[in-house]
Amino acid sequence: MFCKDQITGTLVNYYITCKREAWLYAHNIHANQEDENVLMGKALADIKENGLQEFAFSNLKFDKLSKQRGHYLIT
Repeated sequence: MFCKDQITGTLVNYYITCKREAWLYAHNIHANQEDENVLMGKALADIKENGLQEFAFSNLKFDKLSKQRGHYLIT
């Protein structure tokens, strides 16, 4: 079905929330990038916490790594 390097955090997120969206994403079928809702999401993504830095691990990208009550929290 998928090879390991095709599985990304975005694909996993889409699969959990909507299998149809995951299928569309996996087949490079994307939303209209000029849609008002897409533009709003992009604007919100640009607003970042102070000192927030993206870091990559394998094919995934994370925004934040913290430790709470002895457990690591990845955002």
